[in-house]
Amino acid sequence: MDLQMVRKQINEIDALMKDSFHKRLACSRNIAEVKLSSDDMIYKPAREVEIYNNYNGDYKDDYILFIKIIMQISRRYQYGIFAENNKYADGFLDWYEGILVKDENWIKVNINTKASEDILLGLSVKDILLVVAGSSIEVESISAKDNEVNMILKCHRDDILIKKLTALCYLIYCETEVCK
Repeated sequence: MDLQMVRKQINEIDALMKDSFHKRLACSRNIAEVKLSSDDMIYKPAREVEIYNNYNGDYKDDYILFIKIIMQISRRYQYGIFAENNKYADGFLDWYEGILVKDENWIKVNINTKASEDILLGLSVKDILLVVAGSSIEVESISAKDNEVNMILKCHRDDILIKKLTALCYLIYCETEVCK
């Protein structure tokens, strides 16, 4: 096998992954709509642990990281759907207004939260950092010590980016010690 053949195989796999990713987001939309109509919550950590435990192959740590990223993207997408429908957990809007800073060019949020030590209760520090790093929101500053995470996130005054910032904040609100 030569390098070009292997790259061709990778390109084919990437195309399949892209198609699967779009199908997964369509399923995530359907799940969000069911949860909206049934007043169910988005984050189900026990379900995620079940998925991690179903994998018994090689590279388990890498697979868990891979699937964790996909699930975080799916949840962030679902939080965005909830936000579009003005469906928020109790207290979120007051909390969000309290951390929001606006100037003529930027929307900023100053978030201080506590990560969970138990995967069944919420996001760890690494998970919080991964969620933020995987978003399209700019990070002005971020620090983590012990289980506390402090960050300032910002976006330009653009409707799409503001929706993404709101969805990200909603995820952090629901999946960390902010709301507990």
